[in-house]
Amino acid sequence: MNEYLYEEQLKNERFEMLINTKDVLTKEEADFILSWDPTEHENIIYVRDDVFLNLNIYSEHDHEKRNEDDANNPQITRMNEQLDELLGPKDMPGFEGTWGKLNDLCNV
Repeated sequence: MNEYLYEEQLKNERFEMLINTKDVLTKEEADFILSWDPTEHENIIYVRDDVFLNLNIYSEHDHEKRNEDDANNPQITRMNEQLDELLGPKDMPGFEGTWGKLNDLCNV
């Protein structure tokens, strides 16, 4: 295998790891994902400065567990706790629209 193919293989492995395992991304990671596959634009949500959410992680869970009660679901509870940390409390003034958009995206 030549050097170019090897480097491309490493980039692909990094892309797969990020897109399939990391729910919170840095700007550099989000930029890398979008440069590798621009169609992921709909699944990478800007939160603030150097924080992005990877909705691929949550979307897979939502589709698998669509009919379960979210209140008793530890992964949904964890996601909501992370969103509280990143965005502030749901009742914080000015964040209602952001929470609503994220809620709509996560409850497809």
